[in-house]
Amino acid sequence: MLLPGVSVLARQVSEARTAAERRLYDAVARATRQADPALAPALAELLVVPEGKRVSELERLRTPPVKTTGTASIPAARAAARMPPCPIERASVAAARRCCRSFKCGIKTPKRSDSWA
Repeated sequence: MLLPGVSVLARQVSEARTAAERRLYDAVARATRQADPALAPALAELLVVPEGKRVSELERLRTPPVKTTGTASIPAARAAARMPPCPIERASVAAARRCCRSFKCGIKTPKRSDSWA
């Protein structure tokens, strides 16, 4: 039996990942539009780096506090209090997690419109 070379397998894995990422992006974008039409522009606004700042708001929210001391927990708690509530329903988040896990494992999920609602 003749097996494909390493470069062929690497290319196929790369193509499969790209396709999976595109499907995931499309599914999340569709769910975002369905959840709240104003959510997509609000998420895009998180990518803008404000004047005089070095990082975007998304990067600031994504990065954990550098120090794990008691004094560092006060600014972290203040930052958490400033975060707006997530408008996406809990069922949508659970469906997105299932979808992400299935992409990681290579399992195809059934295409059901109600799984993102």
